[in-house]
Amino acid sequence: MLRIEGHTEDGQNVLNITKSVDVRKQMNRVINFNMPKYLSTGYYKITIDGQRGFSFHKEADLVYLSKTVSGLIQIDKPVFKPGDTVQFRVIVLDTELKPPSRVKTVQVMIRDPQNNVVRQWSSARLYAGVFENNLQIAPTSMLGMWNISVLEDGEVLVSKTFEVKKYVLYSFDVEVVPTVIPLEKHQSLNLTIAANYHFGKPVKGHVKVELYLEDDKRDQVKEFDVYGMGQVKLQYADFFTVHQDWEDVRVKTTFVEQYTSRTVVKESQITVYKHPYRVELIKESPQFRPGKPFKCTLQFRYHDGTPAKGVTGKVEVMEVGYETTGTTDDKGRILLELSPSDSTDTMVIYFSTEDDGFFFNEQVDKVEVLTDAYLKLELKSPIKLNRKLRLMVTCNERMTFFMYYIVSKGNIIDSGFMRPNRQNKYLLELDATEKMIPKAKIIVATVAKQTLINDFMDIDFEELHNNFELSIDKRNVKPGQQIELRMSGRPGAYVGLAAYDKSLLYYNANHDIFWEDVMQLFDGFHAIEENEFDMFHSTGLLVRTLDVIKFQGVPSKSARAGLQIYNPIHQSNQYRTNFLESWLWKNVTISRSGTRTIYEVVPDSTTTWYLTGFSIDPVYGLGIIKKPFQFTTIQPFYIVDSLPNSIKRGEVVELHFTLFNNFHTEYIAEVTLHNVFHQMEFIGRPMEDLSYTKSVSVPSRVGVPISFLVKARKLGEMAVRVNTTIKAGKEFDALEKVIRVTPESLLQHKIDSWFFCFDIYANDTFFINTDFKWPKSDEGSEKIELRLNREYHKM
Repeated sequence: MLRIEGHTEDGQNVLNITKSVDVRKQMNRVINFNMPKYLSTGYYKITIDGQRGFSFHKEADLVYLSKTVSGLIQIDKPVFKPGDTVQFRVIVLDTELKPPSRVKTVQVMIRDPQNNVVRQWSSARLYAGVFENNLQIAPTSMLGMWNISVLEDGEVLVSKTFEVKKYVLYSFDVEVVPTVIPLEKHQSLNLTIAANYHFGKPVKGHVKVELYLEDDKRDQVKEFDVYGMGQVKLQYADFFTVHQDWEDVRVKTTFVEQYTSRTVVKESQITVYKHPYRVELIKESPQFRPGKPFKCTLQFRYHDGTPAKGVTGKVEVMEVGYETTGTTDDKGRILLELSPSDSTDTMVIYFSTEDDGFFFNEQVDKVEVLTDAYLKLELKSPIKLNRKLRLMVTCNERMTFFMYYIVSKGNIIDSGFMRPNRQNKYLLELDATEKMIPKAKIIVATVAKQTLINDFMDIDFEELHNNFELSIDKRNVKPGQQIELRMSGRPGAYVGLAAYDKSLLYYNANHDIFWEDVMQLFDGFHAIEENEFDMFHSTGLLVRTLDVIKFQGVPSKSARAGLQIYNPIHQSNQYRTNFLESWLWKNVTISRSGTRTIYEVVPDSTTTWYLTGFSIDPVYGLGIIKKPFQFTTIQPFYIVDSLPNSIKRGEVVELHFTLFNNFHTEYIAEVTLHNVFHQMEFIGRPMEDLSYTKSVSVPSRVGVPISFLVKARKLGEMAVRVNTTIKAGKEFDALEKVIRVTPESLLQHKIDSWFFCFDIYANDTFFINTDFKWPKSDEGSEKIELRLNREYHKM
């Protein structure tokens, strides 16, 4: 008879379920208990009692995993300017990564940097587990980190932040990496600095590299010019000692683009190592058995992960009288076989070298010896859904039986009782079913010499029940042209798409949802405290058997090997005006055929884009692509702007552009800046001029700068329209952007607030005094904005 019972912390009984079951000899029986939908946190246990003369009584505590719903948030960008629109999706999932049937609505709140609730959805309805909406950020909104949080019954399921700031999206990035792995003996840092536009072209500029050592004091500074890539050696001013195995130093790199003075600052933590390699002791089991051989390996690796070959040193294990000089093989290993005596309680394995003072030691303790028998489970076939999994079960004792269990998502989804007919080896074949997705654990166990021995293996399918796939027809496309997106998945499933400029990753990458986020969410549902010496506990299982049968306290020998897991055409006379930082924020539905194809026009920017997608089906749950697609918008001849977000009226500024020629021949380009609606004045040119043309030679595959000196005449928005031609007009590019023109003086704010509340639906009229007095304000600069926040308070 089996009984599960539980009570709350105050002693109130909340669960009492009893079942009787008949387990015949050499049989496995699965007993299912249907738990109530709503259980409170408390203390739970299972009791097993023998009946009809069978003397057996066992109890075990149970852990109640109360978290059954969680979520993810996707935002279209990590950073926004005042006045932008934030688009977001909330995804709510259960433990099987499906839309939870009991959760129909959630609460969603957006807070500003001062924790004020700016927008609230008290009852946000989920469609296929997704709630999608947006927030218009006011032009005068508070700068800083904003927060989106999702609650269900008052409990926060998930939250995510985004930043509101005044920024310019840089078209290039700077990477700083060590040229060689830094070691203490070098007494210097060798760094490689790479500066490239996001569409792959090198950037010319000036770089300043500062090195900070102990106590964050600046030790070195060097400045030099870079065109795409450069190297620098920073010699330490004084001897730098690495006190532990490693120590981090700080490098601040400031890169200034030559022609626009746009600046990128990178802070890097560079690790300096004491020695050129590291050592790991790989043991056949966590503990040794006294009186039995113990095999282990000293694994040497360089800090880039490659095996360290030819390392020679002294190996000592004084407790067993072991001493030798060992040299690593081609795999960076020194293989050891130690012979502890019956009286050995512990072994300390030492390794040391004389030339560089390297030293390593690790202690291994004994385990109470129960049996010499072991069980080993090996995978002999690839892991493929709906195919056979072939596993070899090996025991050094002849097996009369063994049991297997398949555990996934905290449940035993299959089990069996096998009779190997006193063989040492048995080929176990199991079906790889959808119930095992995305991860499963296979456990085998038998009894040898009155001891329960076992082994296990993790099976990772690296896919989900909803096997969603996304592809695009080309990785290089001209700005403004059309791409084809092909999707496949479960018929009728919801699909969410997003694409954003790679330049945004300079600020943050946490706005999006990736495969790793989904796996982290899944693991969080089924997290069990790891126990190195109790494999069943680490799996979320408990085992109880007859008192005469002991449990093997150490995982079997196979554990030493680790886990074995095998279009519209872009016309040449058009101006490029669509320079979105994120786009394709779109939802579609998979058709009955299990596929869907859509066609989208890419923005006019020349950059690299990230494209992501996920799918949700009510039955099969979440599906997501493994990694974002990258594609580049580029053309043979084009112009790139480096314009500011805003300028002041009457201020003389230089408008910077860069020309790129991907042909094999140098050409003379004519570049014309247009004075749209007389909004600007060309410095040094007649006031009535409507355009200004310059000529410049553009070599092959080299960025050539060109600039125009102008002054804005009016407040508001100023159109910057520029076009360029080569090859007698056969190759052409043109773009148009808008720059805000602000007053010459400082911007001042005045905010008044009013609160409106009705007990019933009603219409009413309110008179608001907007006669704000601004002494000495600039003409035409006054602006009044009215913002209404509904559902600010939950009534």
